[in-house]
Amino acid sequence: MGAVRGTARVRWLSLFEMEPVLSVVLVTGVVSGMGLMAAGFIVGTLVERVDVGYRIQAISIPRLVQADLHRVGLPDFWSRLLIDLGFSILLVTPYARLVVTWLYLAFVKHRWRYAVYTSIVLVLLGIVLFSDVVVAPDVSGFPIRVYLGTTRVRLLLVIPP
Repeated sequence: MGAVRGTARVRWLSLFEMEPVLSVVLVTGVVSGMGLMAAGFIVGTLVERVDVGYRIQAISIPRLVQADLHRVGLPDFWSRLLIDLGFSILLVTPYARLVVTWLYLAFVKHRWRYAVYTSIVLVLLGIVLFSDVVVAPDVSGFPIRVYLGTTRVRLLLVIPP
């Protein structure tokens, strides 16, 4: 079966619906993330027989993985690993939906302005998910604080309320 060409391609693109694709990405992310978290609690309670009182160990996905790797050999390693994997999948699900939306806007609809806006959101969300940058509202009058690890940096971008 070859590539869709000519009028058949135009017809296929006009019939393409984005909502079912986004729904599948959302449902897959939520169900798999929650399933892994539930499995982690079950493994911790029934198999490892440890208290699974859970505290998040990191502020980014790479730090979460790093914290899990330091726990290898401890009694609660597998339960924590499953919970952290589920948590990571839940965090990445909105990012995956944005990637699918960007692909749709750029390559199916050719809406370049919206593709650029989506790219900006993807970059910002990627920075927050995959680095030590934490964006938090500021109550001292400046609208946003950005934390790089433990160092606070003021962001020059002013977002009106």
